[in-house]
Amino acid sequence: MANFEGTDEHDNLLGTDGDDSFSQISLNDTIDGGSGNDVVHIDLSDAQEDVHYNAVLAAGDTFMVAGAGLQVRKVERLAYLQTGEGDDTLTISGAQGHFEWTGLGGDNCLVVDYSDLDTAIQAFRSYGSYVIQYGNGQSSIDMVDTVVITGTRFDDRFGADGGYGGHLGGEYYGAGGDDSFHYDGYMGYGTVMDGGAGTDTLYVSYGWATTDITFNAVAAATETGISPFWAVNFRNMERLGFLYTGNGNDTLIVSATQGAFTWGARDGTDLLIADYSAWTGAVVSEVVGVVYRITANGVSEVHDAEALRLTGSAYGDTLYGLAGNDSLNGGVGDDLITGGGGHDRMTGDAGADTLAGGIGNDTYYLDDTGDRVTETAGQGNDLVRSTVTWSLAGQVIEDLILTEGASVNGTGNSLSNHITGNSGNNILYGMGGDDVLSGMDGNDSLTGGAGHDILSGDGGDDTLAGGDGNDQYNINTVADLVLENAGQGTDTVSSSITYSLSGKQIENLILTGSGALNATGNNLANALTGNSGANLLSGLAGHDHLNGGSGADTLIGGTGNDTFTVDNIGDLVTEVAGGGADLVQASASFTLDAYVENLILTGTKTIHGTGNGHGNDMTGNGRNNTLNGLGGNDSLTGGQGGDVFLFQTGSGDDRILDFSAAQNDTINVNAYTGGVADNSLVAQVGGNVVITFDASNTITVIGATQANVLAHMVW
Repeated sequence: MANFEGTDEHDNLLGTDGDDSFSQISLNDTIDGGSGNDVVHIDLSDAQEDVHYNAVLAAGDTFMVAGAGLQVRKVERLAYLQTGEGDDTLTISGAQGHFEWTGLGGDNCLVVDYSDLDTAIQAFRSYGSYVIQYGNGQSSIDMVDTVVITGTRFDDRFGADGGYGGHLGGEYYGAGGDDSFHYDGYMGYGTVMDGGAGTDTLYVSYGWATTDITFNAVAAATETGISPFWAVNFRNMERLGFLYTGNGNDTLIVSATQGAFTWGARDGTDLLIADYSAWTGAVVSEVVGVVYRITANGVSEVHDAEALRLTGSAYGDTLYGLAGNDSLNGGVGDDLITGGGGHDRMTGDAGADTLAGGIGNDTYYLDDTGDRVTETAGQGNDLVRSTVTWSLAGQVIEDLILTEGASVNGTGNSLSNHITGNSGNNILYGMGGDDVLSGMDGNDSLTGGAGHDILSGDGGDDTLAGGDGNDQYNINTVADLVLENAGQGTDTVSSSITYSLSGKQIENLILTGSGALNATGNNLANALTGNSGANLLSGLAGHDHLNGGSGADTLIGGTGNDTFTVDNIGDLVTEVAGGGADLVQASASFTLDAYVENLILTGTKTIHGTGNGHGNDMTGNGRNNTLNGLGGNDSLTGGQGGDVFLFQTGSGDDRILDFSAAQNDTINVNAYTGGVADNSLVAQVGGNVVITFDASNTITVIGATQANVLAHMVW
């Protein structure tokens, strides 16, 4: 073996047939190792350009080192390399053995391929240096920014090992074997970690991060991989060893194939999405202090996460939720599922499952009549969504929705339930409480039971029975059948079609929508209400209240003391002779029908009221109204505002009940006097003033003085 040392000159060194060593090699030297296993030590620190040294090529016939003027041939090993201030590159393989490289500056890159090595490697950053260990030695790289490293067919280890120093990013490729890859934020932007063949495990630390991170370990196991942060790409990583995240609202996605893992979630509102549907055994999860533990393909631990989406296996799983809003799916098998705190979603899936929600507004998804649900009073407003016939009786659950299309049934309990059918033919029974029942599509049968219930048939030909209480029926087809018995409360039909209460023990009817619909009452005291269209309302017998709504409506009272609400000048009120003492409440100017006795003006507009030939009671609103009783012995009350009491010949013996000189009320008798004042017609009679035209036509002003009346007469 010969040792060769370079000088400060341009050296030309030729090795022997043995194992030679070349040292102090620098710029512009020429090295020929000759035969044997030769090694070289090179110092290119004075290089003014980028240096690119390829140790693989240097072992061949001739290699010119770019940027250094150095020629190297037949030198099998590089022991030491120092480069200068340029952006330098070293390319090397496992055949070159252990080496050292120190770069003085620039953006330096190491490219190393160990795929032909017969032992595993460990490649990691440690206290500012990058170290590659295998066999009985190691290679050390200082002041290098990026590495591109390919491992062996054995179980290699890549990545950071703690400490501090430059941000050493790059590309890390496993070449077979069960490799482990360790990443932290110091490894820099654009890092690639590719497990290649074998069952590879990834260890990741984002503990310093302040932004939201979504880490999909399932995607990281594929060739496509993921880039969760800083354009870092992880791929072909079959298992996740640990993940540490920072202060953001972070998400971790895993499956059974990732094996046992640890997630330190730290601050923020963090979510675990875990799918164990492919696992070939039971899944058991539990909360131990602040740690959430999952036993399946090993024992995984999650620290400080707030919410969970967990899917179990095809076996009998035991699943517990966290304090947040969790989603727990048992999968196939007889599972035990407990939601814990938060508004949880629990799905039993196939099998006879037992589900308990805990505190919060929980939702249960059921598909087996053998499922069991447990809730305690005061634990929120809870919902069952079921594909099978289901009863809430004996359960502290408020709401039930039947799903899919089977003709299944739903029963409530003593609480105020919301029960909704599906597209099949359902039987819904509310039982006690103030229930809301909706049949949806299909020909449904809805029974409210006790309480003030709301029943909606929706699509199909439905049968609705409210039972005891003040019930409401929402009707949208003529085929809907409403059943009520006498004495079962004050009930209401809300209809989007023309509807009649005739023959039904229902008191009230409301028209909905905007169509020109009709509403007919019965012999009870009905309240009929129109919509925004032009409606025809007919009360029939009973003391009815008719309100047409905003359209130009026709209101027919029938027998009984009826009340009409008028809000459109086009409204028409019709009564029959002997049909009772009737009242119009009008927010528009109105003239009473021949057989309507009373009128009250409402609202805030200046409107006017006109009576008929009967004795009318007429009352104004708070504005300046004109009241004209016409014939009959009328009683007029102006209300607030400066009102005009208008009298025509043949007006009868009328009374003004609230004349006010202070409000500037006036009494207009021009129809009698033709504009000629005659104070003799006005007399003080006790506390009242009487205006006498003849024996059959008088006006009595209650609580007034002659002087005030004369001052406000219109002759």
